[in-house]
Amino acid sequence: MRSSGENLEVVVGTIDASLAEELGAFKKKLERLREDRERTEKVLKERDGAMDLQMTSLLQRGESQKCLEIQVDRLFRLKELHAYSSVSKDASLMSLLLYPFVY
Repeated sequence: MRSSGENLEVVVGTIDASLAEELGAFKKKLERLREDRERTEKVLKERDGAMDLQMTSLLQRGESQKCLEIQVDRLFRLKELHAYSSVSKDASLMSLLLYPFVY
């Protein structure tokens, strides 16, 4: 038969072992959480970089489109000016043919 002191040592030893297991499990969990956090941060940085590249690309495309729209507008106005000047020349030529002595 064990004495009460021996029984106390067995109980304390069991508690210590149980606490040691819990502490080990807690440390493993903390390590997994730290690794998960690092992986998540890495993925977020990669996504952030990819989004920055896409944003830069979209801004460049926007600038290119803006320049092209300006060029198209200029060409359209040039065409209108050319058409207007052709009409003016034709009208001047017609007036010379119809009224040669007025000028």
